[in-house]
Amino acid sequence: MKKFALSFLSILLATVDTIEAGSFKTLPTISETQGYSYIELDSRHDAKDIFDHFVSECGASGKLLFLGTLRDASHLRLTLLNEDEAASYIETDGDGKYPWLLACDGPEKFLVEKDQKYGPKEAKVRLYKGRAFEGIDYALERSSAPAAKTVAQIDEGYTEKLATDLAWYKMSFVSTHQGTRFEGRYENRSGSCDMVSVTRVDSDNATTQSFKVCSGTVYPLTGPVAMNSAR
Repeated sequence: MKKFALSFLSILLATVDTIEAGSFKTLPTISETQGYSYIELDSRHDAKDIFDHFVSECGASGKLLFLGTLRDASHLRLTLLNEDEAASYIETDGDGKYPWLLACDGPEKFLVEKDQKYGPKEAKVRLYKGRAFEGIDYALERSSAPAAKTVAQIDEGYTEKLATDLAWYKMSFVSTHQGTRFEGRYENRSGSCDMVSVTRVDSDNATTQSFKVCSGTVYPLTGPVAMNSAR
């Protein structure tokens, strides 16, 4: 019995060493991966294996997100694709030169990132647990789709999320969302609510909106007010 226990302990320690080294012989499950960790995946797995595995890991409780590198006129840019488009992209370009990213936004948030491939070496693929596409710039959709109203709606949603974060952290900070700079300012606390403002900086123009955040609920105090930026 003691010999069996020692053998089991050796296997357990070897497994821990493998995880801490940041490399798995098999693709990891999210449940066995430590929170907010970074892991370089085994290079023997091709893009389809990785894609299928982590789509399954995201499951029904998470929202699957995928960015593929697409050409827009003379430029290449990361573009948000739906699940069918993502599967097709992986089939044709998953092991190619350009990067792609897969994320799951849900109870078990994670990000899988394939690097740009240089020369004959295999591109590195990494797993990050505890984050999705935060701080990553990408195109929301293909340029042929009319997006003026959609972009405004997305900015509004992001501004309110930023207001919530400002109230939570009680500090000012700068954030970038889809190529646009947002400057968040924590003003003060009034009663049971926090007063914050968010400035959207676009080229030489800036608009500022004030909010009151009470127990996680955001109340706009003003509409966007245009300001002349001295930048």
